[in-house]
Amino acid sequence: MSPAASLILLQYNEYKNSYMNLGLVAQEMILEEIRKMDVHTVSVTHRIKSEDSLKRKLSLKDGKYDTLYDVTDILGIRIITMYSDEIDKVAKMLQELFVIDWANSVDKRKTLGVREFGYVSLHYICSIKGSNKFFKNYEGIKFEIQIRTQMQHIWSEINHDIGYKSDFTLPTSCMRSFSRLASLLEIADVMACDLRNEISDYLKSVSAKIRNGNADDIEINRVSIFEYADNNDTIQNYLDEFEKICRTNRIAFDADIFIKNLDWFGLKTLGDVRELFERDSDLALKYAQHVFKTMETEVVTSSVALRFIFNAELMSKDFSLEQILSFYSISIRDKNRAKSRALDLLEFKKALLSEAGKSATEQ
Repeated sequence: MSPAASLILLQYNEYKNSYMNLGLVAQEMILEEIRKMDVHTVSVTHRIKSEDSLKRKLSLKDGKYDTLYDVTDILGIRIITMYSDEIDKVAKMLQELFVIDWANSVDKRKTLGVREFGYVSLHYICSIKGSNKFFKNYEGIKFEIQIRTQMQHIWSEINHDIGYKSDFTLPTSCMRSFSRLASLLEIADVMACDLRNEISDYLKSVSAKIRNGNADDIEINRVSIFEYADNNDTIQNYLDEFEKICRTNRIAFDADIFIKNLDWFGLKTLGDVRELFERDSDLALKYAQHVFKTMETEVVTSSVALRFIFNAELMSKDFSLEQILSFYSISIRDKNRAKSRALDLLEFKKALLSEAGKSATEQ
């Protein structure tokens, strides 16, 4: 080992704690900025290069480094994003947060040929800005920040574990397999962004139609039903009235169960949902008054409030006990409890019909 390499190892052991502290500081600075941004980071981590790893690096690149400060990856920080188009957003933030050594930074995304697939990640060599008086002790210490997507990280870890750590040169067939894997993961990155954008555009379209009162033809799904429940006046008025009967906690309802309930009745569009609430809200509220008159409860969720609409629909149609039990099995596992609810529903319906008959006779 050269004298310079021996000196670097001595410096490493002397300043290792400083690098560890800098890692904590820099990571927290990054996290604080990311919290302000509209990006989906999977993780932000840091590591200090081990002494054995540094020895290997120095032996492979003997004569390249004169001092420890010339080795720019003693401290390494890795930022993993969910989507590929978020890498540049994070990069812009880092450019404002740190001093970037552009001469030694590299964008691996731009180094591959148009017909090549492989390692793509953005590497910045950074240092703390000297204008920050709180970090004077770290001024001039360079560290590496890698920014990549989760898909890019998967490929990199596999490549590093199988390819980089192998004690032999991999055959051509294996190298081609690596390239095929890289191409698939790159496609997955592109498709993830496309799917996110497609869902975002769909949500905007649904929201616009709901606000404009043109939502009747929209099919029922998790996105549309949540948006409709939050923005439809009929549903919100129903929940307001329900709240007067019992205290309602308007948390997000169980969309999957709600959609299964709607499907049981054969309701497929938001227009069907609108008609359901217009048709059954009064009866649902009347039944709620009956139920909560004898039930002690402090808070009822939105899911329960919406469930009374289906109870009203069951009463308004000529459903048998068996059919009602079939409907209740969607959300009630206890068969005895379901049967008790069904019998109470039918008893309430019978009382309403009797009351209506008396009123008609009196008239």
